[in-house]
Amino acid sequence: MKVFKFGGASVKDAQGVINVKKIISLYKNEELTVVISAMGKTTNLMEEILMFWYSDKTKMMEKFNILESYHYQIASELENDQHSISTSIEPLFQRLKKIIAEEPSEAFDYEYDRIVPFGEYLSTTIVSQYLNLNGFPNKLLDAAKMIRTNNCLEKGKWIGT
Repeated sequence: MKVFKFGGASVKDAQGVINVKKIISLYKNEELTVVISAMGKTTNLMEEILMFWYSDKTKMMEKFNILESYHYQIASELENDQHSISTSIEPLFQRLKKIIAEEPSEAFDYEYDRIVPFGEYLSTTIVSQYLNLNGFPNKLLDAAKMIRTNNCLEKGKWIGT
């Protein structure tokens, strides 16, 4: 099995996603694991959304709208007339909206872990859907369900076993 990891800069736009397909097409007959980072500077944007969630809801929504526009633009460029990638990311935006409509807890690290991964949720969904639509059947796995951690936090660092 081969493992490919594509960082944010390599999937920052529709052309980057198309390039991912070109690269993995060279290994079409092999079992692959593909890991996708958040697109472009999305992690930074997610962190800004998180920070403004605590301090300025208006700026938070401005950043959320930028996040939404950016990802819908990429999805739109990758879609064809018969298949929509945009509809597959809509539930993610709805889930994120629901979270940020609440008041954040005082447990900043917990909230960080709830908000920031949406960057990867969005990018992996877009790439997976694009590959499926273009002859590369794949199964999208949620890393959060595959990695076991504990909930022992101390000043932002994991402790314990």
